[in-house]
Amino acid sequence: MSASATPGPSSRAPGDRATTAPASGTLAFGRTRAYEDGLEVTVSAPRPFTPSRGAAGHSPGNRAVVLDVKVRNGSGDRIALDGVVVRARDGEGRELSAVFDAEPPPVLGLHGALLPGRQAVASYGFDLPATARSALEVEVKVGFDQDSDFWSGPLP
Repeated sequence: MSASATPGPSSRAPGDRATTAPASGTLAFGRTRAYEDGLEVTVSAPRPFTPSRGAAGHSPGNRAVVLDVKVRNGSGDRIALDGVVVRARDGEGRELSAVFDAEPPPVLGLHGALLPGRQAVASYGFDLPATARSALEVEVKVGFDQDSDFWSGPLP
């Protein structure tokens, strides 16, 4: 098994049993996408974030949000986290720039490998136009030959 396995049709909230994915094709923030090979991905709700002076990807006058992506490896194989791609769009469909910040708490994304039975959590930051007020949609792709999954919800 690998992170490139085809996703299963289920989603879970913490403590919930597997359920059918929503008809809209998106999950609410905080819900978990469970894959047939045992891999699980959860995206937290976005929260406000103030990038440091050394952060990359943030434009003056814009606002930033940060969210956490958790990957749990329930498969029997090691998976490469470097293949996890996270993108975001605002409520008007604009692709958002990623914000990278090494200052605590670091906003750098997932890296390295994940052993079976373990989980990894990393923060991802995004730069929003000052006028963005509605929703955020986050796309997560785990592995190079797998379809993306989507989470959405209101901006903080």
